[in-house]
Amino acid sequence: MNTPKNNRQPGALDQAKVRLEQQDYSGAERLARQALAEDPKSLQARNFLAVVFGFTEREDQAIQILREIMEAHGTEPDAYYNLASLLHKGGKPEESLAALEKLFARATFHSPGPGTVYSSALSLCQQVQSALADKHHERACQEVQGLSRSIEALTGYPVAVLSEDLPQGVNVAVKTGWVSDRRQHVLRCSRSFPRLLQPHLIAHHLIRIELLAQARKTGKLRGFTTTPANAQFLKRLLCLRRPQICRLLDKGVDPEFIARAAWDTVNRLLRSLYTCPIELVVETSLRDRLPVLAASQFLDLARYFDGAPNPAELFEREQILPRTVTRIGLALNCVQARLLGSLFANTSALALAYKPTEVYPLASRLWNCWQAAAASLGPADEYLLVDRFAEILGLRNGYEWVPLTPEAGPISGGALN
Repeated sequence: MNTPKNNRQPGALDQAKVRLEQQDYSGAERLARQALAEDPKSLQARNFLAVVFGFTEREDQAIQILREIMEAHGTEPDAYYNLASLLHKGGKPEESLAALEKLFARATFHSPGPGTVYSSALSLCQQVQSALADKHHERACQEVQGLSRSIEALTGYPVAVLSEDLPQGVNVAVKTGWVSDRRQHVLRCSRSFPRLLQPHLIAHHLIRIELLAQARKTGKLRGFTTTPANAQFLKRLLCLRRPQICRLLDKGVDPEFIARAAWDTVNRLLRSLYTCPIELVVETSLRDRLPVLAASQFLDLARYFDGAPNPAELFEREQILPRTVTRIGLALNCVQARLLGSLFANTSALALAYKPTEVYPLASRLWNCWQAAAASLGPADEYLLVDRFAEILGLRNGYEWVPLTPEAGPISGGALN
């Protein structure tokens, strides 16, 4: 639980905090009541008294105090956090998550940095979502099986989900039934993938198959590829920064290695351009259609950003790539972060790191484009969304669409040389 800082009654409350750390609960309560008697309106004293009640198995009294604070002072973050902590501790993850959602929606924060109630609430949210994913795991698996049956009915192919040892970094490998005359859709999932996240992983790729099937049925199935003309455009985009290149060469770095690393970056950029709009469609559909997967979905999406560097720090590092390329990649990442916040009542701080950077306005244009299109998307319209993103990012000349036969796969070619 969060013990708030005291500005108005430093003496009594500071002593109470020391007593609480020493597990002298009676002394902590006496000092908290003393501070409250001196200033009956002190939010810090009332909040701290609730904390003491929580430590002394008087949860009902603690919850009553915290709800009174929230009702009278709707932007007091400590009360929301402490209530969520008590509810989580009491085995009520749904109620705990509801309190956290209200915290992020209504409370005000002076700093989202480490050690604040905001960062504590984000950490608690992860714990609560893990508890919910575990609680609803069996039902989530049943719902995914139902989705699988609907995909089978739509496509006419059975779905096989296999657990296998896949290469490191590969979570799933998917083959659709209509490619190379296969007789089933096959999802090969890594044995090492976390159990609680598996329902979301499988459901995500089932929705991807559904999108392909709908495009296929309407004759709009297309492949995302590059041509020699696109490669020329990308080479101009990839104008490496000469001073940085010279420094690397002076250090003995192989020039072919530098060139390949740069092209690998552009390849990743094109893949992100293709997948980002489709991810928006898939994840939004899942949140609407399979709400029981919410916790698994939250944890899996947040996992994508684990260990991701601070975008502001990337701009400060010496880069051989043009700043434009870095900006595009980070803008697409920011859109993914905003998706997580949008789907889960802003119980994620992922997008906050992008706000003060030059990336955020560009990412906002992409996000607004998605918001405008989301309500009216039809079969294969995700391809149009890719084009709209590309136009905003200045990448429309970097790829081509090629018509695919019903038997073909979703991606054609695309290897840059």
